[in-house]
Amino acid sequence: MSRKDEPVTVEQFNTAMAALATADAEIAKINAVMDKKITAIREQYADVIKAQQDICDAEKEVVFRYAKENKEVLFGTVRHITTPHGDVGFRLGTPALKTLPKWTWEGVLKQLKTVLPDYVRTIEEVDKDRLILDRQAPGVAEHLNECGVYVIQTDSVYVKLKKEDDGAA
Repeated sequence: MSRKDEPVTVEQFNTAMAALATADAEIAKINAVMDKKITAIREQYADVIKAQQDICDAEKEVVFRYAKENKEVLFGTVRHITTPHGDVGFRLGTPALKTLPKWTWEGVLKQLKTVLPDYVRTIEEVDKDRLILDRQAPGVAEHLNECGVYVIQTDSVYVKLKKEDDGAA
């Protein structure tokens, strides 16, 4: 093994590639065995879990209906109650806007522009994707530095190992 400040020899490179391929294949085999066992365990308990989930769903519906039907009596000014088996309560949802009947968001926008213009957003942002796409186009390339940007594209090394079934038809 070479030190980090010494160049890597072709023998070391070839040895590393072989070891990398062997370790990767071993990892794939172990993962396949694990996946098979996990799948078997999931299948073994799937029916029991489904039955219990169905019970949970049905019983939650009863609890939810009872809480909603008796909200004033059970909860009064509190948001939750505690029972011997757990807590039940109401959560206030996140505020949301909905349009009135016969209104569309386009109509709302038009009216807001007139009545409440401070509540209309105008978003300006750099179109980075387009600048990258047009980076070599006349009229763009010569102005990038003037506008305070430049395009960088790095080269990176990758390894794609040959698998045992690669090329098999």
